[in-house]
Amino acid sequence: MAETDDKYEYLLSIAKATRFGLNHQGLAFQCRALVEVEEARKERRSYWHLAATELPVAVTHGNTHVDFVLDNRIIPWFLVVECKRVDPKSSRWVFAKYPTTSSSSNHVGLHTSLVSVSDLPGTGSHVEQWRTWASLPHLYNTAFAISSPSRGQQAGDHAPSGGKDRDAPVKAAQQAIKGMNGLINHWHRFGVERSGTRFVLPVVVTTAELWGCDIDLSSADLATGNVQVAPEHLTKHDWLCLEQNVSTSFLHDAPVMIPDGGLGVESEALFTCSCLIVNANSFGKFLGFLNEDTWLDTGPRNQSRQAGRWSHTGERYDQRDE
Repeated sequence: MAETDDKYEYLLSIAKATRFGLNHQGLAFQCRALVEVEEARKERRSYWHLAATELPVAVTHGNTHVDFVLDNRIIPWFLVVECKRVDPKSSRWVFAKYPTTSSSSNHVGLHTSLVSVSDLPGTGSHVEQWRTWASLPHLYNTAFAISSPSRGQQAGDHAPSGGKDRDAPVKAAQQAIKGMNGLINHWHRFGVERSGTRFVLPVVVTTAELWGCDIDLSSADLATGNVQVAPEHLTKHDWLCLEQNVSTSFLHDAPVMIPDGGLGVESEALFTCSCLIVNANSFGKFLGFLNEDTWLDTGPRNQSRQAGRWSHTGERYDQRDE
């Protein structure tokens, strides 16, 4: 009997270590998210289909794998999805927005990549950044993780998570954006089955709670640099948008249309990306939301194209050429 008990305890220890390893790796969470995609499609709540999993891609400096890519059979959209299971100790992500001095600050909505791809590898592929969803209400520019309360903590005692966990939402968004640009590189280098245009958007699906803080950051005390945040400034979201200026090392190789308008507009076209961040419990609902007419109502096809130049060649584009 004692030998049997010892064997069971041994197997139990291996099972516990295996569970920890799988959960830490996050692959099980990714697989469960894919089940949600398939269930939403079968129940006709969503038109999104799985296009690829664990897709190896490369950007300017470095390689990565895209967790999975979804394509839409109704509209020419692709979602590049990064799955992020978080440590329960830092399971709250907080997002805030800051006043912008960009010359294009009157725009509200998502930065999406409009990619024109050729069926011939390395020929004719180019990218344009467009603003869509001009009425999107939950758009933020900065984010961090905060620690979950421990026993005995009072309201207001929550400190930002330490170490790498503090920047978890930003790093997750950057990884999704890196995957998106890697997918654009894949099309640019290897061509596609059919030439045409497609829109690409990075998405993070996470187990973290998503909290928007709608405080005016310019209200900070000048002497201390601190702001005062009250409960009424906080809103829990099912999904939201985080806007990031990405590193040059994350860029793709395809030419980019740079519109006229000065340094701010040029920087926005080259480096600014929008990433949708979704709480896992709302992922199926989110996919259904993308089926609504509002997805295209304020979309790029309804906006005028600006004059500008192509990044790689400097070749001019003028509206009068149309």
